[in-house]
Amino acid sequence: MKDKLHQSVNKALFRFWVETDVVLVEDLRGEVSVTVDALQVYKYVEKQLGSLEGKTVIWQDLMGEWDGMEMENGEILFFPIGCRCHVEAIEKVNQMEALGQRSDHGSGE
Repeated sequence: MKDKLHQSVNKALFRFWVETDVVLVEDLRGEVSVTVDALQVYKYVEKQLGSLEGKTVIWQDLMGEWDGMEMENGEILFFPIGCRCHVEAIEKVNQMEALGQRSDHGSGE
């Protein structure tokens, strides 16, 4: 999946892949950004994977920063991670979870 290009309904162009329980989405500068089209990108990734339950979704914006997104009541909520390296972003998300700072992670709770 990481090598395949994906496009949302609204023309956001991106790649995504999964590392353990973290889904990483890389914005590739389509007609619209992943940030602008986050809901459709989230739904697309969820459909491709079958479910995002128990997974954290993070994305790299056009500025190169990794941040998180989750679905709540049909809307996308963003949360800051603030890392430029995906490995560091995964570590930080896991630390946030261990500290109880992130409780949902798109699990639908």
